[in-house]
Amino acid sequence: MSTLADIRTLIRCEKNWLIAKVPIKEKLAFLGRQASGIIKNSKKIKYLGRTLHYDRKWEPILIAEYPNEIEMITKKLDFKKIKNVLDIGANVGQWGITLKSYFPNIELYSFEPVPETFWILKDNSSKIKSWEVFNYGINEKDSNKKISYAVGASAEATYFKENINQTHIRKNVKEIDTKTINLKEKNRKKLSIPKNLSLVKIDVEGSEMEVLKGLTEINYDYLYIETSIGRRGSSIKEVVNFLEKNKKSVKVLFTHRPDKQASSENSLLEIKNKTNL
Repeated sequence: MSTLADIRTLIRCEKNWLIAKVPIKEKLAFLGRQASGIIKNSKKIKYLGRTLHYDRKWEPILIAEYPNEIEMITKKLDFKKIKNVLDIGANVGQWGITLKSYFPNIELYSFEPVPETFWILKDNSSKIKSWEVFNYGINEKDSNKKISYAVGASAEATYFKENINQTHIRKNVKEIDTKTINLKEKNRKKLSIPKNLSLVKIDVEGSEMEVLKGLTEINYDYLYIETSIGRRGSSIKEVVNFLEKNKKSVKVLFTHRPDKQASSENSLLEIKNKTNL
């Protein structure tokens, strides 16, 4: 990390780690493991009592932000009532492993389309109960679709190639075929995905609308979604309009942009079927 943007990210992530509701002993120990892992260019770290494997050097800094993110959601949701979660765009499982550390009894279904990344996700989830992972992207139709990603920066993998350089000019960019599916009845039954879900989380680097079109036969109470600012993709306004056109009543519970330069923001929406109102 060398640019001003990198330094801002470092400060933000470490600040959010220090204010998270994590025991002080673990906070300090993790900061030490962060530094050691970066110096040694390690690909794994002990995080919230579990070993997290990853593929990019700076991941120990970036994952420090996730506990605060989960806690931000808990201020609006009663997680005692959250039974199951659909996690689309799971990467190596950073968000999922944080969620399961806070709420181990939640049923979690994670989707990650990039094969190299998926195998790391599978490793991270393998010893955690009630966590199923799938090597697919979600789309309106079942298909093969090219995705672009930079080696060592798989969290920014995107179906829109022009988005690959949204934070840095990436080198060693790969473009590969991935499998995408919708979650209509046939695929749901094949994968044993429930039709009714408590929470859907979407983090797909610009393909938000494509994912939502693949979920039209899924019922969910809440949607936590990363939407686009200054990159190709959908805004939160476009997401709300789409849901309302599909007979949903939508209430935005919060919207959070990590910093002024971020190319995305996260929003939590409460979703109700208008037919049930």
